[in-house]
Amino acid sequence: MKKEVIIDVLKRMKADDIVVLKIAELTSIADYFIICTADNTTLSNMLIDAVQREMKNQHYPLLFPPSEYKSNWMILDYGDVVLHVFMEQERQKYDLEGFWEKAPKTYITG
Repeated sequence: MKKEVIIDVLKRMKADDIVVLKIAELTSIADYFIICTADNTTLSNMLIDAVQREMKNQHYPLLFPPSEYKSNWMILDYGDVVLHVFMEQERQKYDLEGFWEKAPKTYITG
């Protein structure tokens, strides 16, 4: 499943503060948002590249490639699963977890 593939890559690549929001009951835009933090743009780019590579290997098409790298908030849209890779300040600023506060959350560790 897409969600598990993305989570596995993020864990292997040492992404911080991984959380999965189950938004399927709240919106039709996706079933899940996966949110994580990278502490620098190099790691952010590496996370995006690694997820894209593994998802392509698993034959999951990326609907919209990222418009630019070196951004403080990067998104990979796989239809029912959307990955958000944030730098810490941007994650706090946009607070997706707070915006989607009614969504069940799963916090991913180690």
